[in-house]
Amino acid sequence: MLSMLHKLRHAHLSPLPPWPSAGGLALLALFIILFWFLTFPLKQGFDLNNIILETVVLVVALVAHAFILRLGITLLTGGWGLLLGSLLLGLLGEFTQESRQWSTLVERILEILGLALIAFGFYRSQRLLQTQLKKTQAKETRSRHLAQYDALTGLPNRILLQDRLAQSMAETLHSRQQLALLFLDLDRFKDINDSFGHEIGDAELIRVAGVLHGCVGPTDTVLRIGGDEFAIIQTHILDADEAALLAQRILGAIAEPHRLQGHKIHNNVSIGITLFPSDAPTAKQLLKNADIALYHAKHEGRNNYQLYMPDINARAHSRVALAKDLQSALESGDLHLQFQPQLDLTSGRTVSFEALLRWRHPQHGMLARQTFIRLAEETGLIIPIGAWVLEIACQTCFSWQQFHSGPLQVAVNLSPRQFRQPDLAGGIAAILERTGLSPPSLEVEITEGLLIEDMDSALKTLQSLSTLGVRISVDDFGTGHSSLTYLKHLPLDSIKIDRSFIHDIPEEIESRAITKAIIALGHSLNLEVVAEGVETQEQFLYLQEYGCDRVQGYFISKPLNAPRAQKWWQEKG
Repeated sequence: MLSMLHKLRHAHLSPLPPWPSAGGLALLALFIILFWFLTFPLKQGFDLNNIILETVVLVVALVAHAFILRLGITLLTGGWGLLLGSLLLGLLGEFTQESRQWSTLVERILEILGLALIAFGFYRSQRLLQTQLKKTQAKETRSRHLAQYDALTGLPNRILLQDRLAQSMAETLHSRQQLALLFLDLDRFKDINDSFGHEIGDAELIRVAGVLHGCVGPTDTVLRIGGDEFAIIQTHILDADEAALLAQRILGAIAEPHRLQGHKIHNNVSIGITLFPSDAPTAKQLLKNADIALYHAKHEGRNNYQLYMPDINARAHSRVALAKDLQSALESGDLHLQFQPQLDLTSGRTVSFEALLRWRHPQHGMLARQTFIRLAEETGLIIPIGAWVLEIACQTCFSWQQFHSGPLQVAVNLSPRQFRQPDLAGGIAAILERTGLSPPSLEVEITEGLLIEDMDSALKTLQSLSTLGVRISVDDFGTGHSSLTYLKHLPLDSIKIDRSFIHDIPEEIESRAITKAIIALGHSLNLEVVAEGVETQEQFLYLQEYGCDRVQGYFISKPLNAPRAQKWWQEKG
């Protein structure tokens, strides 16, 4: 009905109907008039009042017909045309001497048919209108659902977060209990997406959504609020311990190794938790607190949960500022490399340098490497920074080789995020081509823990690097409980004994025994063995006695800037 009223309201604005609708009707009327006057004789006298009345009614009906045409309802238009025919016959009957009975019969038939068509036209239009309304409502419902729910997982999205949170907070105040808001971020989702493709990534998100649903209670709400970010509103709890128990369940469930389309997947999650009303009185502050707690969880090494505390707010702001400074340092060239020599114990000559990244902050001075490297890993800056380190290290090594004929290699550490890049070997090959450095002159170092985390994926990456001709070394060896079976099949060139074992030589018997065993193991697998963190003559002599191939540490030399490292190599290489 509303649609009909809308059409009537705007009918006068519609364009005139085409000739077959209006002009055709006029020709038909002209034909009827001519036929009528040629068939029946005129009356001797006319009833002027009746003629005027019939004419006025016909004119009004004609005006109305113009609007009826613009409604575009065929049955209604046809019915109205029949009514016009009935009125026209009534008017013509005032001028001629036809049989009144015959005329009245025709008029009544036209009236009945016209009214029937008009009634049916209205009925038909109402049915069509109802059908259209149902379709429109269904479309609006679907659009609203798509706007408020995640299409992949079916979970409520960020748009519904505020609404659900407000409802839950109101219920919490009424029940005098607590509410926990948990923010979750998948630690390795980008690596899964990059390594296995978006189809596997989507399957992992669906799995995570199911895992979260299985961990929460019936009154809790699980939401997907970003690409790899989820939120949980946990209701009807008494204290933070219940939220912590939920977080522990989630950590264990997400970390469970599993397979998707034949691929072995490892994933972890970081969780930030805040409570209402104890931590914040408003939804806005609660969301901010959960975000801060999540950031703190990432800073603490990921794969853990952190409860919001006021003091971490200040630390979070400090780290955000430091992240911005790191971005500026990369863009402005404030980062630089130092090079620490590696001594070959057989020849007594320097044969390699490890490139070490340094950052002298304008306000804070020289920053500890682990501080800003972890920050770069969290923010994703490690990718461009790592590429810059590789480029400068290769460029520097190539330039040194032009001044001295001895063998020289440069070693560069790869971060976990760098190592998981889908085309790591291709990126390194491009850098080698740009700088002119031969592949065997570059050694990449990866941690043992990174290898055993996902051996299948690591093996593919190592094989592509080995095919390229780059040397591969396992850093911090002895701390990750490597399987000897895996080590036997990995295309490695060397292993570096972790400095924690070297530090306690020769005093500690266990460290001596472990170091000796690692040297023997490396040689049995045809690998070079490098010891880092050598700081005393006793450590040096012990390593030399048991056949360690190379040593590195302050006893040999501290890290040097590029000019001093070049001079060192020209003298001792």
